[in-house]
Amino acid sequence: MRTVLITGASRGLGLASAVHLYRQGWRVVAAMRSVDAGLERLRAAAGAPADDPRIVGMKLDLADAASIPVAAQAMLDAVGAPDVIVHNAGVAAAGSAEETPESAWQQLFATNLFGPVTLTRALLPAMRARGSGRIVAISSMGAVRGMPVISAYSASKGALERWAEALSQEIAPFGLGVSILVTGTFNTDILTEQTPDYGDHHGPYGRMYEGIHAAGKAAVAKASPPEKFARALAQAVLDRKPIVRRTVGPDAGALAFMARWVPGLWVHHIVRMAMKIPGMGVLRSPSPAPTTVATAAAPLSPHQTTAIDFKDQVVIVTGAGRGLGRLYALEFARRGAAVVVNDLGGSMGGDGADGSVADQVVDEIRRAGGKAVASHDSVATPEGGEAIVRTALEHFGRLDAVISNAGIFGSVDFERLSADAWRRMLNVHLDGSFYLSQPAFRAMKAQGYGRFVFTASSAGMFGQPQEAHYAAAKAGTFGLANVVAIEGEEHGIKANCVLPFGFSRMVTETVGGDEAAAQIPFLQIIDPRLVVPMVVFLASRACALSHHNYSAGAGRYARVFAGLGEGWLAPAGTEPTAEDIAANLAKISGTQPFTVPTSIVDEVMQISARRGLGQDSASEASGTTPFSADSKLGDILDHPEAKAVMARHYPEMATAGPLLRMGRGLTLRQISGFPQARMPAERLQTIVDDLQRLS
Repeated sequence: MRTVLITGASRGLGLASAVHLYRQGWRVVAAMRSVDAGLERLRAAAGAPADDPRIVGMKLDLADAASIPVAAQAMLDAVGAPDVIVHNAGVAAAGSAEETPESAWQQLFATNLFGPVTLTRALLPAMRARGSGRIVAISSMGAVRGMPVISAYSASKGALERWAEALSQEIAPFGLGVSILVTGTFNTDILTEQTPDYGDHHGPYGRMYEGIHAAGKAAVAKASPPEKFARALAQAVLDRKPIVRRTVGPDAGALAFMARWVPGLWVHHIVRMAMKIPGMGVLRSPSPAPTTVATAAAPLSPHQTTAIDFKDQVVIVTGAGRGLGRLYALEFARRGAAVVVNDLGGSMGGDGADGSVADQVVDEIRRAGGKAVASHDSVATPEGGEAIVRTALEHFGRLDAVISNAGIFGSVDFERLSADAWRRMLNVHLDGSFYLSQPAFRAMKAQGYGRFVFTASSAGMFGQPQEAHYAAAKAGTFGLANVVAIEGEEHGIKANCVLPFGFSRMVTETVGGDEAAAQIPFLQIIDPRLVVPMVVFLASRACALSHHNYSAGAGRYARVFAGLGEGWLAPAGTEPTAEDIAANLAKISGTQPFTVPTSIVDEVMQISARRGLGQDSASEASGTTPFSADSKLGDILDHPEAKAVMARHYPEMATAGPLLRMGRGLTLRQISGFPQARMPAERLQTIVDDLQRLS
């Protein structure tokens, strides 16, 4: 039976191709991030029974490099080497080269280039051993000719083609070949809701975006159905030449022809006119160019959010009856989201309840033509958190974003703070965030996508007098969000914190209203509406960031982070004293240079490197025993035979994605020191013994 592995098989071109090849008698290994939902969709489209052995699910996230070899080995164990690998999965991003942030470039290259390279490397040994097989790279018109406002996507697909061409030369002597399919415009969701738009449509490129958008709408209206692509792919998998390049779609064929036979300047003008781009110099500004250098991270524009919508998305906002929460709920609804408006309706001190508070916001949204449902459940109990998530799923069928905003407030000197007040504050802010985020995480994991925006506070990061209980609760929120971000990454889930400053209900009911504002100038500038853009962005598909904290107030938006200084390293073999600490306090307390760890593993690796741990593994690797307890996990997973040893003795690799992704730079000995790794000394020794038997 012929076996084809198709990445990104849960929707679009991948789904259509999987259905078509299945109907032609192929065994289809459908690789996708969310296997359960994707397989159900595939079987329904193909008319296949649930137990059909010719449809095999494979959990794969190409952006998670550490998980790819493990997934590939699981496939080899289940069905053997594939006859064909179809590198179809891909992501896109819109925006000028200047406005597309570096994080988006990294995400595109991770999925569109590095993922296919890693997957192919993992499967090639088995395919070479069999002496036949084909690698099919799904490219794009952007690889033929770099396309405006999708420069990152064009670059990643161009790089994919160059890799595929080089690969064809290397594997042809082993009986393997490569096919490149240059696709035109097809009617899939990569053209619509799944593509984040980083363009500032009111900025310097606004007129260009307007023309390209108009041309794009016309192209989408004429786009071919995915089934047409599937028929072309069915021919490509049967190719026998060392390398074959095909164009799929009339627009792809026309562009390929022009790129080969028409002078480059002519092609430039043809594309410009077809995409309604202004001519050279038309957008030149009469004002002097800015003299300051742009920062590496793309700045937020107050106009950029006009390109972000939440059509067909569902958002939970807690504490949404008044203050900032109400503003969030109204804005999400205005942008097309179905909103669960959660509010118990209690006082700022946490007393009482009033269901009409949430109901009034729901009525306001519905009168404006939006979708919303009220939730009167408390976040402060596990049952309440479950009920809020259940409301979203039962009414709207999915959950895309959670804004944990509900909270209470009160000021008291630390020495007078009661245990009851301490517990009540942590119960609402920290426990409530956990009780809601856990069931929401499960729902998001099942669908392979989600966004969390946790409301933290500068009080929790920096401290605030008379707010020990509030500051502690918000500090705990940072820790919760960090772990949700780490564990959610492999499931398409992002988690970030917002630290808001807004003259809203929390201020008016505790500090005072207009009278206080008249006496405190800062209260006059922290319009709560200026917090909303940051929250909306972090909750959107356009946000590729995770594990970050952002302060928002008075129109100033800034990242807030915990940095790790270089510190002082005591001489090896010594026993430092308190006097040594005092003598080296300047180095210990220094803030330059510093790093921003992405997890505790980063600090472990830094300390280990400075102490020289694991440096002997390189010399061991060149001898007769290539691996040892001091070998790095990444080196082991990149070695097919060593990886097989790990898979045999350490099956937890299949479920320990976040830990292993963070730990590729650690040695086996270091990993065994983490209780979460479940690698006691006996198991470590068994693994090392088998690794050392490899020649």
